[in-house]
Amino acid sequence: MTAADTDTLFGLPRCLNRPDAKALESYLAAAWIAQTRRLPAALDSDLALLARFFAPTSTSRRLRASLAVLQSVSAPRPASLPEEIYIESPTGPGLVTPEGRVILYLLGAHRDSETVVFDLEEVVWAYRTVVALYRAWGRTRLIEALGIKESALRLPVVGFNLALLVNGSVGEAKAFPVPGDETEEQRLSSILGPVIDSFVESLRPRRKRRESFRLRGGWVLTETSRHLSDVVTFTSKAIWIRSNRQRQLVARLARELARDKGRGQSEVDQAFDALLESYARARPALASRSIGHERSAQTRMIKEQLLVSFGQASAS
Repeated sequence: MTAADTDTLFGLPRCLNRPDAKALESYLAAAWIAQTRRLPAALDSDLALLARFFAPTSTSRRLRASLAVLQSVSAPRPASLPEEIYIESPTGPGLVTPEGRVILYLLGAHRDSETVVFDLEEVVWAYRTVVALYRAWGRTRLIEALGIKESALRLPVVGFNLALLVNGSVGEAKAFPVPGDETEEQRLSSILGPVIDSFVESLRPRRKRRESFRLRGGWVLTETSRHLSDVVTFTSKAIWIRSNRQRQLVARLARELARDKGRGQSEVDQAFDALLESYARARPALASRSIGHERSAQTRMIKEQLLVSFGQASAS
């Protein structure tokens, strides 16, 4: 971000009067509906939807097919509409960009303000969010271009990391502990183990049970550390998902689930619900130890993003 960026946000002035802000929000919302055929929802899941248009893995053929079915925008075009947030098309409707979807989110957050002012913290957050998104897309493209295949993750590893996401174990301050005391480690392992098992057994009901889940010395954490070190931090005392890497982790887990070509979205949906039901039973024990950080809105967003990413991975 340069010094000039501090005066604008994706080509927009950082200060907008209420009529201009309202007109921009109305247009972006209408353009989003025309583009996706759905109302704006959770930001993470909406950004994931934009991969079909903006990710470097999207082929020209797929992009042309998507553009051909765009609906017209049912709102007046605002006077100021930078191309950073909306790409005009000379032949029909344009596209709301990832930057535009972030702007729409911020406009909604300022809806009750007479004058919209994007403060510096929001500017930094907005640029960081978009950069992280393009970086994740670019990494996927690079992996494909180089012919590199990500190491497959076994289902218990996928279930464990989904449990971490649901539990809100994001950032070191909310890390999930790996107790040094053997008794407490066994207790925590016995609390979390059934949550993982519920997910795995939903997808593989005839699975033969192997060794019990262990936080310390178990293969699930070892494989998490080995294969997901770019998004998950694992120390001798705790494990946590790196801040701002949740979306990247969900996308990776979705790709793992899509490896089984016979697996449908409804099965993933049911398995995630089975994990949530088991987690609800474990939550009191986690909360009593001050290590349960689940929030229902965040959980819904994780599920939606997982299903969207699974659908995209299955179609590729």
